[in-house]
Amino acid sequence: MRTTRAAPRTPRPGATLLAAGRAGRRGRRGPTVAAVVLGTLLAPATLRAQDSFHWRGELGPGQVLEVKGVNGAIRAEPAEGREVEVTATKRAGRSDPDEVRVEVVRHAEGITICALYATGGRGSVCAPGGGGRTNVRNNDVQVDFTVKAPTGVRFIGRTVNGSLSALRLEGDVELYTVNGGIELRRTL
Repeated sequence: MRTTRAAPRTPRPGATLLAAGRAGRRGRRGPTVAAVVLGTLLAPATLRAQDSFHWRGELGPGQVLEVKGVNGAIRAEPAEGREVEVTATKRAGRSDPDEVRVEVVRHAEGITICALYATGGRGSVCAPGGGGRTNVRNNDVQVDFTVKAPTGVRFIGRTVNGSLSALRLEGDVELYTVNGGIELRRTL
């Protein structure tokens, strides 16, 4: 009787693992391959909810509230008072949501809030405007931001893979995305 052992293998995102281990010299894979392929096809493709980030602070009219994401949506709506409120929710399928942090940077023009991914060789940096950097290589964490901006605050939303919406804001708005929709509405 011959016994074989297989080291656990993790497929790349979007790849299907066809064989869970060695099948011996004759290449017999029958039930093992069928079970792995069937399990892959039936596995739910949902993202599990994880921890949230919450920040509140005041910005005066003309100051900038900038939110920078990479994977995930950014939704902005009016605040009821003078206080800015930003909530970020992290969701992931296979990656660890703790590998992504949300950072707040105060600067002369206002604040910038960034989703920073810990993957990649160089460190992630949150900076206003076109500055800063982060690397999401092999990380499927999505960070969805909900922003409440007071009257007169200039809102800037930036993401790569996600939609942007700014609804009924009473101030200047700039929205940037690479892969996603943009919705801008001034009135109901």
